[in-house]
Amino acid sequence: MVAIGLLIPAAIGYINTRVNYDILSYLPKDIETMKGQDILLDQFGTGSFVLYVTEGMEEKDVAALKAKIEQVDHVENVLWYDSLMDLSIPMSMLPSDVYECV
Repeated sequence: MVAIGLLIPAAIGYINTRVNYDILSYLPKDIETMKGQDILLDQFGTGSFVLYVTEGMEEKDVAALKAKIEQVDHVENVLWYDSLMDLSIPMSMLPSDVYECV
């Protein structure tokens, strides 16, 4: 009975708890990280960016991962090969200076 009684407030707490994914909200405003973040927002209109490296994954799997990342809240833009070219075009057919960037 005690376990069931404790399950009710636990469920209410679970439903009402929101996760804050913005780690910058915990940092003091006067450190260099926050100053840099403010400069990025002022000059480029966006804050931080992330590079996600995948090695050894098939192109179709990376495209599926890209689609999942695009669905994440507050992700504004995801750029990968299929943003520019169709996956049916082999990457090896690209000019070497472009291929090196992919």
